[in-house]
Amino acid sequence: MTAHHFEYRVRPDSPPNSRFYELAGSLDSSKAGEPLTEAMRNETARHLVLDFAQVTYVNSTGLAALVKFSTGTTGSGGQLVCFDVPPRVARLIDMLGLDD
Repeated sequence: MTAHHFEYRVRPDSPPNSRFYELAGSLDSSKAGEPLTEAMRNETARHLVLDFAQVTYVNSTGLAALVKFSTGTTGSGGQLVCFDVPPRVARLIDMLGLDD
C-alpha cells in the first residue's frame, strides 16, 4: 500500500482574526490529516481560509474533517472558506451543504 503525502502551510500574511492555510497532497486518511486536524483544534482565528490548489485527492475521511472544521468554525461565529477546490470535491462539498 502506498503512503499518501499531505502537508499544509499557514501563510504568514493572514489578516487579523483569520488564518490562511495552503493545503497540498492527499487528504485521504486520518493519518494524513492529523497535523491539520490538530492545528484546527488549536486554532484561535475566527475565519479560516483553505486553499485547495495543490490538493490532489480527498476521500470521505478528508470530507469528514472539512465538516468538522466547518461546524466548529461557524458554531463559534466564524466562517470557513475553501477555494481552488477541484471540481469533483466541490460537488461533494455542495452535496453536503458546506457551500452555504
